[in-house]
Amino acid sequence: QPSFAKAPADRLVQLSLDASTKLAEINLALLFPGIASVQGVAYDESDNTLWFASLGESLIRHISKAGSSIGSFALTNANGVAYDRLRDRLWTSAGNTLRRMTKAGATELTIALPISTVDQLFYDEINDFIWITTDEAGPTGKLRNYDCAKGIMGAYTYTLTGANAIEGAVVTTTDVLLMNDSHMHGQSPDFNQMLTYAR
Repeated sequence: QPSFAKAPADRLVQLSLDASTKLAEINLALLFPGIASVQGVAYDESDNTLWFASLGESLIRHISKAGSSIGSFALTNANGVAYDRLRDRLWTSAGNTLRRMTKAGATELTIALPISTVDQLFYDEINDFIWITTDEAGPTGKLRNYDCAKGIMGAYTYTLTGANAIEGAVVTTTDVLLMNDSHMHGQSPDFNQMLTYAR
């Protein structure tokens, strides 16, 4: 499945899995003039489209991969979004609240998590987990899991030394891939990176 990551100036950039090649780019600032603080992004396998959280607008936006608007729905403090292919639903985060939502924006499930900050989300279809990044603004981040089938926080907590402001995560059976925002959060080194951690 495609891997999408944020880039400066409110763009979505598609990279090859090894992050060596830019495959596509969507300039969101041109598509939505005045947009600011684009956060989580998710690839919708059901129709080959993209969803992203627009924190500055308190919206979850839906766009085509060609860069045209499909629609949106309101979510105050929208931050993270992940696509759940098993249920054909979206998972979103705002503050410390995790929600399962329809694509029309109706909330089906609301979970107040025992975490001070819920940031980015990634849906793990193999285990039916939502992976949640926390403590994203400092040099050491954490990755936790919510077990969707059991409806509880899971047993996994990974401490990610040197994460330097997590702004996206992909979890595979062997690795955790993080996109960081070291530059904008004043961390060292003063540039953004994709980091790989062994599980």
